[in-house]
Amino acid sequence: MQVYTDRSGQVYDGSKLREIRENKNIDLDQIAVSTKIQKVYLKSIEEENFNMLPPPVFIVGYLKNYSRFLNIDPEKVVQDFKSKLDAWQATTIEF
Repeated sequence: MQVYTDRSGQVYDGSKLREIRENKNIDLDQIAVSTKIQKVYLKSIEEENFNMLPPPVFIVGYLKNYSRFLNIDPEKVVQDFKSKLDAWQATTIEF
């Protein structure tokens, strides 16, 4: 079982995930194949394009798999990303 620690206080948002991925020289296609997450969703996560993402239950699973692939704490990633998603949802008005 992988044990993740994060003592840096780092906030994992979409741009940070992309930065980590690029620093490891990994492209989205590699992650899509390995995790079975569609590339469009990976790209939407990195760009925080919430309109293009599926329901939250799926997003949580995608974030966990994506973060494990990058070897970062999945629970921290979900927590940080959920904060941004919640803030976005609070400002989105549906008619």
